[in-house]
This record gives sequence, C-alpha cells and structure tokens, in this order.
Amino acid sequence: MNSLNPNHSFLEDKKDIYAEYNALDKNKRNSLAATNYWRVMNGLNEIPVPPTDENYHKYFDKGCYDRAESFRKMRDGAIEFIKTITK
Repeated sequence: MNSLNPNHSFLEDKKDIYAEYNALDKNKRNSLAATNYWRVMNGLNEIPVPPTDENYHKYFDKGCYDRAESFRKMRDGAIEFIKTITK
C-alpha cells in the first residue's frame, strides 16, 4: 500500500513563526509597530506579526525599510565622531 504522509513539520513551523509575538502582553503588542520600526532601523530582525493584527499593520511605517541603511551610516558616523573627540 502506498500512502502519502502529511508534512506535519510544515504546519509546526507556521505556528512557530508568531511564537515571539504570541508571548507579548497587550501593552507590548500595542507598541510593536514602534519596536519593529527601530529594530529595522538598527539592522535587527523584526518580530513577525500575523496579518490579523490590524493595529500593527495600520501604524507600522514601512518606509523604514528605505531609510534604514542611511540611518545606520549616519549613526555609525556619529559614533566614530564622538570617539574621535573624546580621545
């Protein structure tokens, strides 16, 4: 008998995508748009948010993807400047 085995690991992976999001309390979820904005700006990974979180998707500024690289260059330049003048 030849039967197909469903790929349960695929379903488990899908659940785990939002594990960090699901661990957040209501207040942290409410500020997640700002948190993820600054994570992107600083080159960190975003916390994945399900499409059902309308508040997040309404307020998250997707323009940060375009501004992130120039922000990091400016930040790094400022850090180097401060190191130079404090020596």
